[in-house]
Amino acid sequence: MKSKVSVIVPCYNQAQFLAETLNSVLAQTHENWECIIVNDGSTDNTETVAMDYCDRDKRFVYHKKENGGLSSARNAGLDIAQGDYVQFLDSDDILLPNKFEYQIRAMETNKSDVCVCHHSMFTTDINQTWENFFSQSIYDLTYHGFVYNWGETFVIAIHSGLFSHSFLKNYHIRFDEQVHAMEDWLFWVNIIREKGVFCQLNDKLALYRAHTSSMTQDKKHMQSNRLRVYLRMYETLNDLEKQEFMQRGIDNLVNYFTRSNYNKEAEKKANSIDYKVGAFLMYPLHKVSSLLKKLIRKVKG
Repeated sequence: MKSKVSVIVPCYNQAQFLAETLNSVLAQTHENWECIIVNDGSTDNTETVAMDYCDRDKRFVYHKKENGGLSSARNAGLDIAQGDYVQFLDSDDILLPNKFEYQIRAMETNKSDVCVCHHSMFTTDINQTWENFFSQSIYDLTYHGFVYNWGETFVIAIHSGLFSHSFLKNYHIRFDEQVHAMEDWLFWVNIIREKGVFCQLNDKLALYRAHTSSMTQDKKHMQSNRLRVYLRMYETLNDLEKQEFMQRGIDNLVNYFTRSNYNKEAEKKANSIDYKVGAFLMYPLHKVSSLLKKLIRKVKG
């Protein structure tokens, strides 16, 4: 039997996006999965949407808990996951159909613990994507890269990864529930500290939704937790590493504000009339190109 993927979807008051997110799981070409929908104390109609999918397809599992934050919800999903692989998927993001298929194949071929792909940005229409600094960045999959260059030269969206469940369990790798933003950075660093073996696909198999209600848009929240995460990381380093970490942290803050302005311009362009018309005209060509690539893979296979 094909390997099973446990998809963990933490939900907190984003029911308006949840159906589209769950549909992207249903569309996976690799069909052996379970999707654990963790309702983290939502006060909207998240439960109604979730139960509708559970009634439709028994691969969906519903779990309700008191509000504890994103890390707490992801950990709750890990507690009940039964799959060979783990996929984290926030309730407003999207997976492209071949993600599980391509990443499982890569992990089995390379005998790796983690496979990472790339992502594109979108706002409302998945056919109108755009790129920001991090969606175009080159990953530095080393200990030095994860500790010092994360947030400066690259970031890996958590749903761009596929993880070996046994590796996470064997090394007790979970999300830090004491931090409420950038918790994924600590998660990635813990994996690299435990000598997790990475493989990488250059394909963009994940879509990251940018919208005004996104947690990353809450600047005050992000900045207060940014400091907390940096202190957490700082405590784990030796004296020599701490010096470099502090200097890079200062440089990182300067670059962060510079990129913020660039990302706003990129999103503005993606939502312009000219861009949308161009995307509409190019869409059939992208479909044809995708079909040809599939045919070529079948012939080669």
